[in-house]
Amino acid sequence: MNRALENELQVAIVELYEKGWVEIAEWRLYAWYEAQRLSRTVWRDINTRFQDYAESRTDKKFKVLKCDGPYTFLFICVPAEQVTLTGDGWFQIVGDQE
Repeated sequence: MNRALENELQVAIVELYEKGWVEIAEWRLYAWYEAQRLSRTVWRDINTRFQDYAESRTDKKFKVLKCDGPYTFLFICVPAEQVTLTGDGWFQIVGDQE
């Protein structure tokens, strides 16, 4: 994690919680995590940060979903009880949330 850019990630996490969605450019994720590729570690960290922030605001449980786009990712959060995904959808669960 690039400590100088960590605040940008936190702003995105807050925006995800407050709006229910956030769009993040792929290059930004690479810069934040100083990564050559976006591994499971990145997705777990995003999920952990979001869950920590959400738990500080409410008792509701959320799932974070992502949709890969061209050069960008769309993240949405939904109440955990409303999530039922099949393997052929556009969205994937982020991190270890199973």
